[in-house]
Amino acid sequence: MLNIKGIAHETMDCFDKNVVLPVADYYGMDYFYALLYAYKVCYTPVQENNSLLRNSLLDFGSKSRRESIDIWKMAYNFDYEWIDKKENGNGDVVIQRIVENIMNSAPVCLVLDSYYCNWNEYYLRLHVRHSLLLIGVDSDNSEFVCIDTYLSNKVQRIDFDIVKIAYEWTILFQGKNLAIYESSEEKDKGILSSLYGDLSVSEFISAFYDLKRDIISYQYNGDKDGQLYNDVNQSIFLSRLTALGWSRQNFADAIVHFFQKKRSVDLVGIPEDLI
Repeated sequence: MLNIKGIAHETMDCFDKNVVLPVADYYGMDYFYALLYAYKVCYTPVQENNSLLRNSLLDFGSKSRRESIDIWKMAYNFDYEWIDKKENGNGDVVIQRIVENIMNSAPVCLVLDSYYCNWNEYYLRLHVRHSLLLIGVDSDNSEFVCIDTYLSNKVQRIDFDIVKIAYEWTILFQGKNLAIYESSEEKDKGILSSLYGDLSVSEFISAFYDLKRDIISYQYNGDKDGQLYNDVNQSIFLSRLTALGWSRQNFADAIVHFFQKKRSVDLVGIPEDLI
């Protein structure tokens, strides 16, 4: 089993908490790079129904989260392999690839339906896309050892056959023995420029959506959004609202982090008093 532990954090969804934090710690990377992607998720205008909360990118386990990992590739000598069930439906091959990756001292992100996670409160009751990190293999019992601090404070196990049924996509990270090069100030400028382009200060600030307006413009639909009044944990509306709040907080923390770490980096012209 890899020496990776879950890390507590109050304002992170399952992908950030179960994947971004422990993977960054394992490889010695700055996890704030991955949090910068929250800008594209939460501040990019969304035309659908004129409501940011209709943005499916806020759904836990969205495939867009892969792009937050891509920011690490820009900052470090870091890489991964992506496997999508729709493109590679052979479960046995995927299991073998995951086993080989872990045996090569590299963790694996698994996005699956938490309906099949037996440590979940809604086990066999509610279908929700969920992210966790596979860190070990028990070949004798055909199980993976996994970190899921979002749903449990204990290391959990999941059967190979369940993974075949429940997984949607997976990220196979690179081996621990590969060199990781510290990011440079020049790289940081390139990363920020690629994310925010040529936004002026006023455009950047105006992109911070008004949450009250988003809620007012959101037209609740019981069929689409789950049983809002019967069970808050089944409400897509509330899960997106939570994800929006968390992502905004994490993005703000990332901006402050990089501003304090490298003051010479021009963070799209945001003056210090606004941070």
